[in-house]
Amino acid sequence: MDWENRVVLSDDHSIVAGLQHKQEEIRGNFAGGNPFGDDLQTQALYVQHQWTGTPDFGVLGVRYNRHEAFGTELTYSAEYGRRFGEETTVSASVNTGFRAPDPGELSGYGGSFGGVANPNLKPET
Repeated sequence: MDWENRVVLSDDHSIVAGLQHKQEEIRGNFAGGNPFGDDLQTQALYVQHQWTGTPDFGVLGVRYNRHEAFGTELTYSAEYGRRFGEETTVSASVNTGFRAPDPGELSGYGGSFGGVANPNLKPET
């Protein structure tokens, strides 16, 4: 489930807020017939301020992540940019991130290269 809403404060400023809920499930059998499976839920709440002035623009955002297996993590993003004419834009950003292993990587036949799952994986931050 995803929900997002934008509130326009002025011609140049808006607030975007949203909620996300994700239910992940994996079930199957290994080659030897042994079953595997796992269920995980994640939720997130985020809000960001977007400024679209001329020639300057920017974004400030924060996101609260809740993962059933790995707890909570707060991430943020900040961007500032400037337009120089119609064809040139310079911008810089600073961000943090959070990515938890999915059920396939933890308990099933997971991984990008078909490797064996690893239940000891930790989130990437």
